[in-house]
Amino acid sequence: MSRPYQEVRPSQFVITLGPGSILETGSGPVVLKSVDTLFNEIGRNPQDFEIVDKRLSRLELDGARIARVPTNAELGLPSDRTIYPTHAFPFWSLCTQHRPHQVLYETGNGCPECQSVSAPQRREKAGREAIRFVQACENGHLDEVHWHGLVHEGGGCGTKHYLWHGGGRALRLVRIECPRCHAIANFGQAYAKSWRCSGRIVEHGGRPAPTTARCVQKARIVQRGAANLRLNLLQSALTIMDMPTRLHDILNDPSLLGAVGALHRRGLLDQVALVEEAEQVGLARGAIEYLRQTNWAEISKAFDELLGAGNTGSGGGGGWGGS
Repeated sequence: MSRPYQEVRPSQFVITLGPGSILETGSGPVVLKSVDTLFNEIGRNPQDFEIVDKRLSRLELDGARIARVPTNAELGLPSDRTIYPTHAFPFWSLCTQHRPHQVLYETGNGCPECQSVSAPQRREKAGREAIRFVQACENGHLDEVHWHGLVHEGGGCGTKHYLWHGGGRALRLVRIECPRCHAIANFGQAYAKSWRCSGRIVEHGGRPAPTTARCVQKARIVQRGAANLRLNLLQSALTIMDMPTRLHDILNDPSLLGAVGALHRRGLLDQVALVEEAEQVGLARGAIEYLRQTNWAEISKAFDELLGAGNTGSGGGGGWGGS
Protein backbone atom coordinates (compact mmCIF):
# COMPACT_ATOMS: atom_id res chain seq x y z
CA MET A 1 0.00 0.00 0.00
CA SER A 2 1.31 3.49 -0.88
CA ARG A 3 2.54 5.71 1.92
CA PRO A 4 -0.07 8.35 2.87
CA TYR A 5 2.30 11.33 2.50
CA GLN A 6 4.68 12.91 0.02
CA GLU A 7 8.00 14.49 0.98
CA VAL A 8 8.40 18.04 -0.35
CA ARG A 9 11.36 20.38 0.15
CA PRO A 10 10.64 23.99 1.23
CA SER A 11 12.29 25.33 -1.94
CA GLN A 12 9.76 23.42 -4.06
CA PHE A 13 6.95 25.57 -2.64
CA VAL A 14 8.68 28.67 -4.05
CA ILE A 15 9.97 27.36 -7.38
CA THR A 16 7.46 24.66 -8.37
CA LEU A 17 4.51 24.19 -6.06
CA GLY A 18 2.18 26.32 -3.96
CA PRO A 19 -1.55 26.59 -3.23
CA GLY A 20 -3.65 25.23 -6.08
CA SER A 21 -0.85 23.18 -7.65
CA ILE A 22 -1.33 19.51 -8.47
CA LEU A 23 1.11 17.20 -6.69
CA GLU A 24 1.55 13.62 -7.87
CA THR A 25 1.74 11.25 -4.89
CA GLY A 26 1.98 7.50 -4.50
CA SER A 27 -1.74 7.34 -3.76
CA GLY A 28 -2.80 9.60 -6.63
CA PRO A 29 -2.82 13.30 -7.56
CA VAL A 30 -3.80 15.90 -4.95
CA VAL A 31 -4.17 19.69 -4.82
CA LEU A 32 -2.37 21.73 -2.17
CA LYS A 33 -4.88 23.72 -0.13
CA SER A 34 -4.51 27.40 0.73
CA VAL A 35 -1.79 28.50 3.16
CA ASP A 36 -4.28 29.62 5.82
CA THR A 37 -5.54 26.02 5.91
CA LEU A 38 -1.98 24.90 6.67
CA PHE A 39 -1.64 27.19 9.70
CA ASN A 40 -5.09 26.17 10.97
CA GLU A 41 -4.06 22.52 10.61
CA ILE A 42 -0.92 22.90 12.72
CA GLY A 43 -2.52 25.36 15.18
CA ARG A 44 0.07 28.12 14.68
CA ASN A 45 -0.01 31.76 13.58
CA PRO A 46 1.66 32.84 10.32
CA GLN A 47 3.50 35.49 12.36
CA ASP A 48 5.51 32.68 13.98
CA PHE A 49 7.13 32.01 10.59
CA GLU A 50 7.27 35.54 9.19
CA ILE A 51 10.02 36.56 6.82
CA VAL A 52 10.64 40.25 7.47
CA ASP A 53 11.31 42.09 4.24
CA LYS A 54 9.71 45.53 4.49
CA ARG A 55 10.69 46.64 0.99
CA LEU A 56 9.23 43.60 -0.75
CA SER A 57 6.07 43.78 1.34
CA ARG A 58 5.62 47.49 0.75
CA LEU A 59 6.60 47.79 -2.91
CA GLU A 60 5.48 44.50 -4.45
CA LEU A 61 2.78 43.09 -2.14
CA ASP A 62 0.82 46.23 -1.21
CA GLY A 63 1.72 45.85 2.45
CA ALA A 64 1.02 42.12 2.71
CA ARG A 65 3.44 40.21 4.91
CA ILE A 66 5.45 37.11 4.00
CA ALA A 67 5.57 33.79 5.85
CA ARG A 68 7.63 30.71 5.10
CA VAL A 69 6.26 27.19 5.02
CA PRO A 70 7.30 25.40 8.24
CA THR A 71 9.05 22.04 8.09
CA ASN A 72 8.39 18.94 10.17
CA ALA A 73 11.72 19.38 11.91
CA GLU A 74 10.90 22.98 12.83
CA LEU A 75 7.59 21.85 14.33
CA GLY A 76 9.24 18.97 16.21
CA LEU A 77 7.26 16.37 14.26
CA PRO A 78 8.47 13.10 12.66
CA SER A 79 9.24 13.27 8.94
CA ASP A 80 6.35 10.99 8.04
CA ARG A 81 3.75 13.21 9.74
CA THR A 82 1.59 15.02 7.20
CA ILE A 83 1.40 18.76 7.90
CA TYR A 84 0.33 20.39 4.60
CA PRO A 85 -3.36 19.59 3.92
CA THR A 86 -4.46 18.49 0.45
CA HIS A 87 -7.51 17.03 -1.22
CA ALA A 88 -7.75 14.47 -4.03
CA PHE A 89 -8.04 15.95 -7.52
CA PRO A 90 -9.37 15.19 -10.06
CA PHE A 91 -12.51 13.44 -8.83
CA TRP A 92 -12.91 11.19 -11.89
CA SER A 93 -10.91 8.06 -12.67
CA LEU A 94 -10.47 5.77 -15.65
CA CYS A 95 -10.46 1.99 -15.08
CA THR A 96 -8.50 0.21 -17.83
CA GLN A 97 -9.16 -3.35 -16.65
CA HIS A 98 -12.10 -4.00 -18.97
CA ARG A 99 -12.50 -4.84 -22.65
CA PRO A 100 -13.48 -3.76 -25.24
CA HIS A 101 -14.05 -0.43 -23.42
CA GLN A 102 -12.66 1.32 -20.36
CA VAL A 103 -14.77 2.86 -17.60
CA LEU A 104 -14.76 6.55 -16.66
CA TYR A 105 -16.24 6.78 -13.15
CA GLU A 106 -16.71 9.09 -10.19
CA THR A 107 -14.05 8.31 -7.61
CA GLY A 108 -16.41 8.08 -4.64
CA ASN A 109 -18.55 5.38 -6.28
CA GLY A 110 -15.75 3.14 -7.54
CA CYS A 111 -15.70 1.39 -10.89
CA PRO A 112 -19.14 -0.22 -11.39
CA GLU A 113 -17.69 -3.06 -13.46
CA CYS A 114 -15.11 -4.13 -10.87
CA GLN A 115 -15.88 -6.42 -7.97
CA SER A 116 -16.87 -4.75 -4.71
CA VAL A 117 -13.96 -3.88 -2.41
CA SER A 118 -13.56 -2.01 0.87
CA ALA A 119 -13.70 1.79 0.90
CA PRO A 120 -9.91 2.22 1.51
CA GLN A 121 -9.11 -0.12 -1.38
CA ARG A 122 -11.60 1.72 -3.59
CA ARG A 123 -9.97 5.07 -2.78
CA GLU A 124 -6.48 3.70 -3.43
CA LYS A 125 -7.53 2.22 -6.79
CA ALA A 126 -9.26 5.46 -7.82
CA GLY A 127 -6.13 7.45 -6.94
CA ARG A 128 -3.97 5.23 -9.15
CA GLU A 129 -6.47 5.55 -11.99
CA ALA A 130 -7.17 9.32 -11.73
CA ILE A 131 -8.07 10.75 -15.13
CA ARG A 132 -5.24 12.81 -16.57
CA PHE A 133 -7.42 15.61 -17.94
CA VAL A 134 -8.59 18.78 -16.13
CA GLN A 135 -10.14 22.08 -17.19
CA ALA A 136 -8.49 25.49 -16.72
CA CYS A 137 -8.82 29.11 -17.81
CA GLU A 138 -6.35 31.99 -18.12
CA ASN A 139 -7.83 33.74 -15.07
CA GLY A 140 -6.29 31.06 -12.84
CA HIS A 141 -9.35 28.83 -12.35
CA LEU A 142 -8.97 25.05 -12.29
CA ASP A 143 -11.68 22.39 -12.22
CA GLU A 144 -12.75 18.91 -13.24
CA VAL A 145 -13.72 18.31 -16.83
CA HIS A 146 -17.52 18.55 -16.83
CA TRP A 147 -18.01 15.04 -18.23
CA HIS A 148 -21.80 15.08 -17.87
CA GLY A 149 -22.10 18.25 -19.93
CA LEU A 150 -19.51 17.01 -22.44
CA VAL A 151 -21.55 13.89 -23.27
CA HIS A 152 -25.07 15.22 -22.75
CA GLU A 153 -24.68 18.77 -24.12
CA GLY A 154 -25.65 20.45 -20.85
CA GLY A 155 -28.32 17.97 -19.77
CA GLY A 156 -27.93 14.52 -18.26
CA CYS A 157 -29.69 11.25 -17.59
CA GLY A 158 -28.36 10.61 -14.07
CA THR A 159 -25.55 8.22 -14.95
CA LYS A 160 -22.52 8.05 -12.63
CA HIS A 161 -20.08 6.58 -15.15
CA TYR A 162 -19.28 6.44 -18.87
CA LEU A 163 -17.80 3.97 -21.32
CA TRP A 164 -14.48 5.10 -22.80
CA HIS A 165 -13.87 3.68 -26.29
CA GLY A 166 -10.51 3.90 -28.03
CA GLY A 167 -8.26 4.09 -24.98
CA GLY A 168 -4.54 4.37 -25.76
CA ARG A 169 -5.16 5.87 -29.21
CA ALA A 170 -5.23 9.45 -30.56
CA LEU A 171 -7.78 11.69 -28.82
CA ARG A 172 -9.73 12.13 -32.06
CA LEU A 173 -10.42 8.38 -31.98
CA VAL A 174 -11.67 8.38 -28.38
CA ARG A 175 -15.46 8.20 -27.92
CA ILE A 176 -17.22 8.60 -24.58
CA GLU A 177 -20.58 6.85 -24.34
CA CYS A 178 -23.33 7.07 -21.73
CA PRO A 179 -24.28 3.49 -20.73
CA ARG A 180 -27.81 4.57 -19.86
CA CYS A 181 -29.04 6.70 -22.80
CA HIS A 182 -26.16 5.85 -25.21
CA ALA A 183 -25.32 9.48 -25.98
CA ILE A 184 -21.82 9.68 -27.48
CA ALA A 185 -19.22 12.46 -27.60
CA ASN A 186 -15.91 12.57 -29.48
CA PHE A 187 -13.22 13.50 -26.96
CA GLY A 188 -10.86 14.89 -29.60
CA GLN A 189 -13.47 17.43 -30.63
CA ALA A 190 -14.22 18.29 -26.98
CA TYR A 191 -10.49 18.75 -26.30
CA ALA A 192 -10.24 21.30 -29.10
CA LYS A 193 -13.26 23.33 -27.94
CA SER A 194 -13.60 26.16 -25.43
CA TRP A 195 -15.86 25.59 -22.42
CA ARG A 196 -17.60 27.79 -19.90
CA CYS A 197 -15.39 28.37 -16.86
CA SER A 198 -16.82 27.38 -13.47
CA GLY A 199 -14.77 30.06 -11.65
CA ARG A 200 -13.42 27.44 -9.24
CA ILE A 201 -10.38 28.26 -7.13
CA VAL A 202 -9.44 24.69 -6.48
CA GLU A 203 -7.29 25.30 -3.37
CA HIS A 204 -10.43 26.61 -1.60
CA GLY A 205 -12.39 23.39 -2.11
CA GLY A 206 -15.56 22.72 -4.09
CA ARG A 207 -17.14 24.60 -6.95
CA PRO A 208 -18.59 28.06 -6.20
CA ALA A 209 -22.29 28.69 -6.72
CA PRO A 210 -23.06 29.56 -10.36
CA THR A 211 -24.28 33.01 -9.30
CA THR A 212 -20.93 33.88 -7.69
CA ALA A 213 -18.50 32.39 -10.23
CA ARG A 214 -18.88 35.04 -12.97
CA CYS A 215 -15.72 34.17 -14.89
CA VAL A 216 -15.98 35.46 -18.44
CA GLN A 217 -12.84 33.69 -19.61
CA LYS A 218 -13.29 30.50 -21.64
CA ALA A 219 -11.78 27.30 -20.21
CA ARG A 220 -9.88 24.60 -22.08
CA ILE A 221 -9.31 20.92 -21.38
CA VAL A 222 -5.63 20.25 -20.65
CA GLN A 223 -3.56 17.43 -19.23
CA ARG A 224 -3.06 17.78 -15.49
CA GLY A 225 0.73 17.40 -15.88
CA ALA A 226 1.07 20.09 -18.56
CA ALA A 227 3.95 22.49 -17.91
CA ASN A 228 1.83 25.53 -18.75
CA LEU A 229 -1.04 24.61 -16.42
CA ARG A 230 0.56 26.55 -13.57
CA LEU A 231 3.29 29.17 -14.02
CA ASN A 232 4.93 30.81 -11.01
CA LEU A 233 5.43 34.57 -10.94
CA LEU A 234 8.64 35.28 -9.04
CA GLN A 235 9.21 38.48 -7.08
CA SER A 236 12.67 39.45 -5.88
CA ALA A 237 14.21 42.40 -4.09
CA LEU A 238 17.85 43.43 -3.86
CA THR A 239 19.48 45.68 -1.27
CA ILE A 240 22.85 47.21 -2.19
CA MET A 241 24.79 48.33 0.87
CA ASP A 242 28.18 48.09 2.52
CA MET A 243 29.60 44.81 3.75
CA PRO A 244 27.36 43.56 6.61
CA THR A 245 28.77 44.32 10.03
CA ARG A 246 28.01 42.89 13.44
CA LEU A 247 25.61 45.83 13.92
CA HIS A 248 23.65 44.84 10.79
CA ASP A 249 23.49 41.24 11.97
CA ILE A 250 22.06 42.30 15.35
CA LEU A 251 19.52 44.77 13.96
CA ASN A 252 18.41 42.31 11.26
CA ASP A 253 17.04 39.93 13.89
CA PRO A 254 13.41 39.36 12.68
CA SER A 255 11.89 39.86 16.13
CA LEU A 256 13.77 43.10 16.79
CA LEU A 257 13.37 44.55 13.30
CA GLY A 258 9.66 43.80 13.27
CA ALA A 259 9.17 45.42 16.66
CA VAL A 260 11.06 48.69 16.12
CA GLY A 261 11.17 49.14 12.33
CA ALA A 262 7.97 51.18 12.13
CA LEU A 263 9.04 53.39 15.06
CA HIS A 264 12.36 54.15 13.37
CA ARG A 265 10.71 55.12 10.07
CA ARG A 266 8.50 57.61 11.94
CA GLY A 267 11.46 59.04 13.85
CA LEU A 268 10.13 57.83 17.23
CA LEU A 269 12.94 55.43 18.12
CA ASP A 270 15.93 56.28 20.30
CA GLN A 271 18.75 54.22 21.75
CA VAL A 272 17.10 53.68 25.14
CA ALA A 273 13.93 52.34 23.55
CA LEU A 274 15.96 50.13 21.21
CA VAL A 275 17.88 48.53 24.09
CA GLU A 276 14.66 47.98 26.04
CA GLU A 277 13.04 46.29 23.04
CA ALA A 278 16.14 44.14 22.48
CA GLU A 279 15.82 42.90 26.05
CA GLN A 280 12.11 42.24 25.55
CA VAL A 281 12.64 40.04 22.46
CA GLY A 282 15.42 38.10 24.17
CA LEU A 283 18.55 39.16 22.30
CA ALA A 284 21.83 37.79 23.65
CA ARG A 285 23.43 39.79 26.47
CA GLY A 286 26.49 40.52 24.33
CA ALA A 287 24.35 41.91 21.51
CA ILE A 288 22.44 44.18 23.90
CA GLU A 289 25.67 45.52 25.35
CA TYR A 290 26.98 46.18 21.83
CA LEU A 291 23.87 48.28 21.09
CA ARG A 292 24.43 50.29 24.28
CA GLN A 293 28.02 51.13 23.33
CA THR A 294 27.47 51.89 19.61
CA ASN A 295 26.97 55.48 18.48
CA TRP A 296 23.30 56.19 17.76
CA ALA A 297 24.11 57.77 14.37
CA GLU A 298 25.66 54.46 13.23
CA ILE A 299 22.64 52.52 14.47
CA SER A 300 20.23 54.87 12.70
CA LYS A 301 22.18 54.61 9.44
CA ALA A 302 22.19 50.81 9.66
CA PHE A 303 18.43 50.84 10.20
CA ASP A 304 17.99 53.01 7.10
CA GLU A 305 19.96 50.51 5.03
CA LEU A 306 18.10 47.48 6.37
CA LEU A 307 14.68 49.06 5.92
CA GLY A 308 15.36 50.22 2.38
CA ALA A 309 15.97 53.93 2.90
CA GLY A 310 19.45 53.63 1.41
CA ASN A 311 20.32 52.61 -2.20
CA THR A 312 17.95 49.82 -3.19
CA GLY A 313 16.81 48.20 -6.36
CA SER A 314 14.05 45.78 -7.10
CA GLY A 315 13.69 43.30 -9.89
CA GLY A 316 10.79 41.41 -11.33
CA GLY A 317 10.77 37.95 -10.30
CA GLY A 318 8.37 35.49 -8.58
CA GLY A 319 5.90 34.25 -5.87
CA TRP A 320 3.14 31.78 -6.26
CA GLY A 321 0.80 32.18 -9.17
CA GLY A 322 -2.78 30.94 -9.14
CA SER A 323 -3.62 27.77 -10.98
